Amino acid sequence: MESHHRERVFVGLIIALFVLLGATLNHFDAWPFTIGYSESDARSPRAQNKNRQDTVSIALVGDPEMVFDYSVQKCDTNDIPDLAVRAFRDAKGQVHLIRSHYSGNRSMIGSSLDTVQNNCAINFASANDTSFDNRKYHEWIASPYTIDGTTVYSLVHNEWYGWLADTECIRGNQIHGWINSLTLAVSSNGGSTYQHPTDYKIRYPTTPWSTSFGCTSTDHTQYGSFTPSNIVKATDGYFYALFWSIKSQYETQGSCLMRTGNLANASSWEVYTDNGFVKSKTAVCEPVIPLNIVMDSLTYNTALGKYVGVGLNFSKQEFSLLTSSDLINWSSPQKIMSVPKSADGWWTRAYPSLLDPLSASRNFETTGQESYLYFMEHHGGLDRDLMRQKISLTPNTR
Repeated sequence: MESHHRERVFVGLIIALFVLLGATLNHFDAWPFTIGYSESDARSPRAQNKNRQDTVSIALVGDPEMVFDYSVQKCDTNDIPDLAVRAFRDAKGQVHLIRSHYSGNRSMIGSSLDTVQNNCAINFASANDTSFDNRKYHEWIASPYTIDGTTVYSLVHNEWYGWLADTECIRGNQIHGWINSLTLAVSSNGGSTYQHPTDYKIRYPTTPWSTSFGCTSTDHTQYGSFTPSNIVKATDGYFYALFWSIKSQYETQGSCLMRTGNLANASSWEVYTDNGFVKSKTAVCEPVIPLNIVMDSLTYNTALGKYVGVGLNFSKQEFSLLTSSDLINWSSPQKIMSVPKSADGWWTRAYPSLLDPLSASRNFETTGQESYLYFMEHHGGLDRDLMRQKISLTPNTR
């Protein structure tokens, strides 16, 4: 009996350890590494017409390269690549590769994407404002864009959690009660520092947190506008970005499209809906990609003559690529690389982004036949490295 008791105590301690570890990991995720979703939720007519396959030949070239080694280069414990990386060239021609985390957004800086060096200076830190309505709690620089290299406008991924207002929710499991918004931050010094302008709210849900909402692993609440892609400027003069949307009824909705003609004005953003583009911070969007793929990256590929979206495909456990001629109608997803889960259920890779060192765009919004796929590689706990691997995209004439 005593032996069995010791075994039960030991097992209990092991379970407690894993629960504690899981809570610690959850606290640092900018995106849920597990989310309840079924492809059957993609019911829009656009989803039903996605049975065609775009003819793109995808080839990974060589071996992955280390860009940021957490164990060697981290500036502090929380210095991790926690969102898809972005890049732009400042007015002096220096390249800024953004590494985002809410505790301190930083840049790697150099004369090119190939030569950027780690920089520990924090350019934007979260306000940690607990007010639900202010949308300034945990903040990630998500989508910087600059026209002149001096003034930089950026979409900000903002997270607010149920535990801030509800004692039934657990801080360590905050992704189980999570509401997200998109805001605007502006830098007037080439990306060295960012601040919110007076008008800074771009997308936010109108449903306030309720104590009736679930915030456990089996009954979780997540809604709002999440993890925007980078911004691209189209030939119509508008600036476009994709974002991941979840309805207030907790049903995954998919990737939506928004645009603006004035990056300096948060209220100028329009969202694509059933009725076309609508200028609204709260309108319900119509997904242009109603699939279980978070579209982290958006570029115009000059070799294909099409827009290319890249994201983590939860359903297929892979990085997937889609193409579009108009940003509204998208091809079926094609596999880039497998993204298996580790033994403890976490994604081993996340946050893919296409960047071309030879892009003529100041904001690296174009890619050519060869570019690099940047992604986070997870080694457990907070050990996350930033990797890149060369990728070749060519039209398949089959």
